[in-house]
Formats: sequence, C-alpha cells, structure tokens
Amino acid sequence: MPQTAQDDMKIKNPDIAFIFNPTRDQTKEYHLDGDSTMYTEQALAQRQAIKVDPQVVASINDFITLYKADAGGRVTKREYEGVQTKLCRILRPGMDPYEMKRVIDEDWKRDTSGSESLTRELLFDSLFELCDVWCPNIDVEEYKAFFDQLKFRLRYDGMRDQAAYDILR
Repeated sequence: MPQTAQDDMKIKNPDIAFIFNPTRDQTKEYHLDGDSTMYTEQALAQRQAIKVDPQVVASINDFITLYKADAGGRVTKREYEGVQTKLCRILRPGMDPYEMKRVIDEDWKRDTSGSESLTRELLFDSLFELCDVWCPNIDVEEYKAFFDQLKFRLRYDGMRDQAAYDILR
C-alpha cells in the first residue's frame, strides 16, 4: 500500500510521540521524571558512544544550522536565547516566562563555560545533552527522531492550536 505524505510525517516511535504530546504533563511533569538506570556505568558508556554515532552527529549538525552564527562561526547569547526560548515552548508548553528566562540563563552559563559566545563544538555538546536528557532510551533512531521533530516544530513555532500537530502522532 503506498504511503502518503501524511503517513511520512507521523511520529513512528511512541516514546518520541510521548515527549511531544501536549497533554503528557497532566500527571507529572516529564522534565522532572528521572530514570536512575540511565546513570549506570553501562548506560553512561552507551550514551558516550551514541554521541559519536554518524547518524546522531549528522542530526545534531543539521539542527545546528538553525542557529545563526557570527562571522567567526560562534553563536551569540542573543541568538542562543532566541532558539532556546522556542525550544522551551515546544518541550515545556506553558512554562512561566520568568522560569524560562532563568533556565535559559543557567544553560547559557553552563554551555559556554563562562565564554562570551558558543563555539560549534560547545553548541554540539549542548544539543546532545538536550536530546540525551529528553529521550527516554539510548537509541540512535530515537535521538534522530527527536531532532527531526524539534526541527519540524520550530518551523511552525507560534501555532496556537496544539491539535495542529496531531497529524504527527
């Protein structure tokens, strides 16, 4: 049976679909849900290995193009804040604006290690950490799907009707 474009846009991985489900936080906020099994010696080694997987590297490098770098190839705080604000609206809908600002400022300090701007390498590390924290499994396809979905949703940032994304589930 031939697939339609609509079928191609659906999130096929149920764990990724859950991350982007606007009603997922009704019982407990997902970003507060921890998984101690992700911090075993074996899991930490798997997570480091997946960071250099060619598909994951390609997904992150593709996503990095959404940030506008300066002439020296660095990302300024203003650019970082703009993209991170959009990411917060996607991953944590309804987040208090003051909390969002606080989280983005903390992330900036950690991601830059006190520098005035982000190098491509530091941005790569930051984006890998974002994906690694949000994805419930250590799986190349899941990490790739996470970035694909974020990129798609950034294209339609600001849509007021979350049901508009239902085609993706």
